[in-house]
Amino acid sequence: MKIQKRFFTIILSLLIVIGLTCILISRNIATNIIKQQITNNLINTTKSRAEHIKTFFNLEKEAVKQLSESIVMGPCFRELLSSTKEEEDYPIKFNKVILRLKNTVQAGEYFYSVFVLDTKGLVIASSDEEDIGKDKSKDPYFLGGKEGIFIKDIYISSSKQRETMAFSSPILTEEDDRFLGVMVLRVSPEALFQITTNYVGLGETGETYLVNQDGYMVTPSRFIDDVIFKQKINLIHPEHFEPSDTPLKEGIDTLKDYRGIEVLSVDAHLSEMNWCLIAQIDTKEAFAPVTQLTYTFILMFIIILFIGVFIAGFVSRTITRPLRRLHEGTEEITKGNLNYKVGTTSPDEVGQLSRAFDQMTVHLKKSGEELEGYSRNLEKKVEERTRDLEIDIEKRKKVEDMLEKISRIDSLTGCYNRGYGLELLDRQIKLSHRSKSPLLLAFLDIDNFKGINDTFGHGEGDQVLKETVNLFKSTLREVDIICRMGGDEFLLIFPDNSLKEAPLIKERLDRDLIKLNQSLKKPYKIDLSIGLSEYDPVNPLTTDELIRIADQKMYEEKKNKK
Repeated sequence: MKIQKRFFTIILSLLIVIGLTCILISRNIATNIIKQQITNNLINTTKSRAEHIKTFFNLEKEAVKQLSESIVMGPCFRELLSSTKEEEDYPIKFNKVILRLKNTVQAGEYFYSVFVLDTKGLVIASSDEEDIGKDKSKDPYFLGGKEGIFIKDIYISSSKQRETMAFSSPILTEEDDRFLGVMVLRVSPEALFQITTNYVGLGETGETYLVNQDGYMVTPSRFIDDVIFKQKINLIHPEHFEPSDTPLKEGIDTLKDYRGIEVLSVDAHLSEMNWCLIAQIDTKEAFAPVTQLTYTFILMFIIILFIGVFIAGFVSRTITRPLRRLHEGTEEITKGNLNYKVGTTSPDEVGQLSRAFDQMTVHLKKSGEELEGYSRNLEKKVEERTRDLEIDIEKRKKVEDMLEKISRIDSLTGCYNRGYGLELLDRQIKLSHRSKSPLLLAFLDIDNFKGINDTFGHGEGDQVLKETVNLFKSTLREVDIICRMGGDEFLLIFPDNSLKEAPLIKERLDRDLIKLNQSLKKPYKIDLSIGLSEYDPVNPLTTDELIRIADQKMYEEKKNKK
């Protein structure tokens, strides 16, 4: 019977919906809890590693500082810095200094070279005698070391062909802080690598590594060999490399790492070296407990579903049995036998329903006659209503067309407004990317527009805006797009054009602008500042970046005019 099947289907559907909902909610809650735990773990890991790195820097800075101060305190260093090679005892002083520098290298765990630069940047003493006499005046550790303690970023030493960091400190006299030279300490970044390759608490797939501001890894990878200065990372937060007084918001990102594997990632900025410390773990490992929990819930759901199927079948048969008996009686009425009585003496709802059927048959004949009269008038009313609806639909369509036009068009100038203009720019960028064709963008501003408004009134300012748009329409191609960004700022989009065509476009605008000013004969002159940017499908930029570049160039042109 259909009711029995429907009842069974409803109960089964409810069980499935409730079960799946519970599984999804439980999975979502578990995912959020685990994600928060992993977020806290990765954030704590990045903070801990960052503190260890800072400690490493501070120790090496203190070492080079003490070494530079000991030079001033030691007579052999002081005498060497103040003497010349022509003096007879210079070799003795030189050998003492060399011995002292070599002993310093042997005493340091990660030192492998120490040398002294004079005031001109020449190496006058070094633990590695091959460096003596070399000109380091252009090297950052000399230029920075003259001003204070300086750390040179990780680099590949040309002489040793190994990863190196350099710490430098000025050598100053105690009496008057007179500059005598620079002490340079070359350090192996092995201690730094040990900090980033400590994977305790990061599972089987977690890792930490450092990235410089160019996006290249400067510490080893857990999974790929030889990545330093070779593996580039897609930085999801490049703003972390920009100086800011506002603390960066802590959080976690889900992204694909340099191996193409989806990971959870947290990063922290190390301002001293302008590095970014990144901690990551594979999402598969991170959410493995959620997957296991989901399998458990699904197994429980299947068991409950089988029990529910049995209960639903029993209950549906119990309810539909009296309805089946009632159905057999009502079939006589459907055949036209309105004198047939289907009423039963049952006191429940089914008995009440059967007696209601008997009452219904009494009124069926009378209702049939009334229905025939009503149906004759119904067709006429339907036709009238159909005509009214067609008129209403046509009016509504006109209103919708008008509203759509208003939402896209600037009411003053008749060009596209900001919202629709940005939408068109986004479309053109996608078309340019697919067709591998360039796209030229111009950001324009009317010079001294505020002065025109203040001097001649806003009505005159509105007329200037209209004349400017008319100038664009008469000068540009039909495919070019004009939109008003607000105030006196306009955005022009030139499909299939690049910066090579920019001089010709500006020449046409300047020429037509001169004609416009001559024809208007106003006491002021309309002038435009223009900034241009190009979308290159080979090196694509975002919409915001294109507008920002054009806007910046426009303000540079306006500044140059002033």
